[in-house]
Amino acid sequence: MRYYETANEEVAARLFHAPVPDEPDIDAMESACSGGIFIGFTGLLSVPFFINFDYLINQHVFIFGMSGGGKTFLMKNMMLRLHYMLECSVLLVDFTGEYAEFARFAGCRETGPSVKMQLKQGITYINLKGYSEAEKVQHAESVLRAVAEVMRSGASRRRLFVIMDEAWKMLGRSAPLNAIVREGRKYSVGLVFASQLVEDAELEAIANVATLFIFRMQNRGSLEKIARNYNIGEEALLRIQNLDVGSCYVVQIRKSAAREAFVLKRVIGIGLKRRIRLDFGGNMVEIEEKRLEAVISGLCKDDTSAFISEIKRSGSVELHSLIYGLMRRGADRRAILRSLEGFGIGDIELSDAFSMAVGGMDEASK
Repeated sequence: MRYYETANEEVAARLFHAPVPDEPDIDAMESACSGGIFIGFTGLLSVPFFINFDYLINQHVFIFGMSGGGKTFLMKNMMLRLHYMLECSVLLVDFTGEYAEFARFAGCRETGPSVKMQLKQGITYINLKGYSEAEKVQHAESVLRAVAEVMRSGASRRRLFVIMDEAWKMLGRSAPLNAIVREGRKYSVGLVFASQLVEDAELEAIANVATLFIFRMQNRGSLEKIARNYNIGEEALLRIQNLDVGSCYVVQIRKSAAREAFVLKRVIGIGLKRRIRLDFGGNMVEIEEKRLEAVISGLCKDDTSAFISEIKRSGSVELHSLIYGLMRRGADRRAILRSLEGFGIGDIELSDAFSMAVGGMDEASK
């Protein structure tokens, strides 16, 4: 019997009795794939799964499933990995305020929906919780229109992802969203959007998305609508209806038009540990301790051990004090600016902090 005749997982499980290997070290997986991001392990043989957008027909991702299945957990971890691992610009549009605490925890740059679009490195957060349903759609539409304009102008040189939960509000009804889906590939712009509701949506916005995550779902109408567009068979639909929390069915379409489909055993969360508070102008962001330590060590020419230890002990640092400490240890000012922009700090706050730090340097040199 040839291998391809036993490829079915259930048949193969009866015929072969090979031991399942241990899962690889998760920390190693975070940095193992150049150009891609680690998501989790497959249900069969615990194979590490990475999304590498360079090999896919586009960088759009659609996440689908019932409430509580794991959609939001996946979206949050994708955002962090896109930012930390690939250094992408990420724009998070939140209809319900569900991501507010996450945004604070992750050090996102928060802005209003009417603010002129500034697509910098880091995660920009737009919270639409306080608006009416009609206003939410209107503001989301204006944000997507601004993204489409920036995309077509070529003003953003960095890979950009727009994250949108509860996307059923926009699917098939938003001309800018459809334009981004159609044209995003050539401009390195991707949409990561999630929804529980699909049966009432026009499928133009999701029919050509390269990566599909389906968490547990009981709504047969929605499942069948997705299945028709992604060639998902009846056996797979039954498996989707009985998935465990955190497990999902994945479909990917490569540039060669090859289609891959498999069950992801579970999504692995990114390891954000102890955090340092960075204070500036009455505001603050929280930064992962290891990340801040790596930035300080990478920027400075002189020894930073005492400086880092002092920050760790206090658990917080003023922005101008951090800049002053970096400059005193030989860090280049432009490199400091680029790194701090990635923490979600605005231009005005950075300018003020630099002025204070330079003043301190001048005083110290007298």
